[in-house]
Amino acid sequence: MDPKLIRGTCRGGRREMISEYSERKEKKNHPLGLCLSMDYLPTLYTAIALLLVLLSGSACRVLRVYPKVSAHSALSALNTFLFYACLPCTVFRALAIHPLRDLDWMFVLVFLVLRVLEALLFIPIPFILRGKFEDYIIHYLGATFADTIIFGVPLITSLYGSDIGNLYPVLAAISSFIFQLPYMLIVFEVTGNKRNQVAREIPSGEANDDPAAADNAKLLRENSPSRQQYVGQIAKSVAIRLLKVPPLYGIVLGIIYSLIGWDVPSFLDQALQMFANCVTPTATFIIGIFIADFTLGIFTSHTPFKTAFIRSSCYIPYKLLIMPALVIPILYMFNHTVTGDVANVAIIVASLPLAPSAFTLGKQYTIGESELGVSVAGGTLLMLPTVMSWIAILNAVDFGF
Repeated sequence: MDPKLIRGTCRGGRREMISEYSERKEKKNHPLGLCLSMDYLPTLYTAIALLLVLLSGSACRVLRVYPKVSAHSALSALNTFLFYACLPCTVFRALAIHPLRDLDWMFVLVFLVLRVLEALLFIPIPFILRGKFEDYIIHYLGATFADTIIFGVPLITSLYGSDIGNLYPVLAAISSFIFQLPYMLIVFEVTGNKRNQVAREIPSGEANDDPAAADNAKLLRENSPSRQQYVGQIAKSVAIRLLKVPPLYGIVLGIIYSLIGWDVPSFLDQALQMFANCVTPTATFIIGIFIADFTLGIFTSHTPFKTAFIRSSCYIPYKLLIMPALVIPILYMFNHTVTGDVANVAIIVASLPLAPSAFTLGKQYTIGESELGVSVAGGTLLMLPTVMSWIAILNAVDFGF
């Protein structure tokens, strides 16, 4: 029997994953037992395979298989396929095939607390750096928006099997869709509106010396919306943007289907699985093209990327090292309700690199594009040593999970 076979038992309305064998527990006596064990070579091979697919995308861009214009068209087409078909099907299937009462909502809560805690921790950043509020957005988004599904599903599957690998990265992503994404959209909208308002009110640097400019600024202030109208505009804009996020539909429909308790028909399950199988290779290939295109842009443009590299050198380590470390006290805070393999999954998923959607958000609002692009590229290239290091740490140190 497979030593990584996992049996699920339902206790108190939550799903607990219990190992059939104690081999992993015995290996904890060896400081690098988890990395040296033959059982965990598949994880290393999976990480290497992801990097090979990534490099193939980069090679296609560098060798001009996709010239610049074609690369943008290819990225747009592949992103559309991934975002509107593959990801919604993946999250829907992961939730729909499990009864709602068996879904590990404590695991979702761990990541929700993590994201709220980080939102609070990054508030002092603009004051510390004596910068603008945009610094908060760039640092918070660049250091916390983990790519839980694209890389999480194959890596966790290689470690703990498909039962855990297909479900728990999706559960981790739920907190992003219900808190982090709406929160960031609100912050982006507020910042964008303030920036536009300043641009409208001061049409020239000599507004105080130009009576016409001063009168125009006064008129704009008088016609500006009230606070209630302003809040309504922000809420409407955020709601419209959220309605354009297809994975959110997958989550909602998956939870509804899980609540009803219907079995997923075999033909539908196979179709959903086909789309799910496309997520990781398609997205990884896209990220490879993006990294190459972004890197080529650095050398062919006159944009000052020095600041972007300096900033990213600060929060790439945070994303890969400190963010997963923060999960440990949160797990203790929940009094061992998330334990064993599932606790390890939480830490490993938190160590995954920044999601490309963070760069997309920054580009839409023209905030922190360079910093977020460097963070996506750097974090992805450091994924293999980071994940394997955390696996070794979890094996060497007994955290009492």
